[in-house]
Amino acid sequence: MRWFQILIIFLGLTLPLFSQETPAAKLITALEKLNSNGPIEVRATITFKKSIRVQGIIMGEDFDIMWKAEDGSVIRQIALGENAWVTYDGKKWKTVDRDDRLVFNIVRGPIRVTNSNAESVYEDVGTEQHNGETWLHIRFKAPQEGTSVPEYWLELDAGGQPISVRRFVGAVAFGNVNMVQCEAEYAPAEPGTTIKPPPKKVLRTN
Repeated sequence: MRWFQILIIFLGLTLPLFSQETPAAKLITALEKLNSNGPIEVRATITFKKSIRVQGIIMGEDFDIMWKAEDGSVIRQIALGENAWVTYDGKKWKTVDRDDRLVFNIVRGPIRVTNSNAESVYEDVGTEQHNGETWLHIRFKAPQEGTSVPEYWLELDAGGQPISVRRFVGAVAFGNVNMVQCEAEYAPAEPGTTIKPPPKKVLRTN
């Protein structure tokens, strides 16, 4: 009987350790919650050969985002359902291919939940305070020190549980072999935010 009591005590001491979520599991939880709570506001800087500044709203595969290049030119693109539009001057819109969504794919990539069973190896860097919120900083474990790796900042609730992804810094793949550097901040959009098509009177087909 004594061995059974010892076993119970041992399990009581060790089970909490075994049940603690890993940084990777916390990331998956944060991603799932972020993507299930409606429209997401994103602000990002994408750097390849040059940099562009991006801001807008994404909701699943739909989006309304605008980006500004270093030369000052501004492009805004909207995708809603099976339709997509673009404007280069903020006044005249034209329809575009629904699959023409490079900038969206780059800023959406870091928060896409692709396979919740694939647990990549992340490490806990520590918590930070941001305007009254507690963020957990995690990063991918690099094979060697000094390597640039994906990093995330997860918002935690009062109990220390992840409730959202708030920031990402790292490389994002596009095309077959190309990589861009992306620094992005994410937040729930204001209540009532929706994605709307451009006014019909400014639309053209080419």
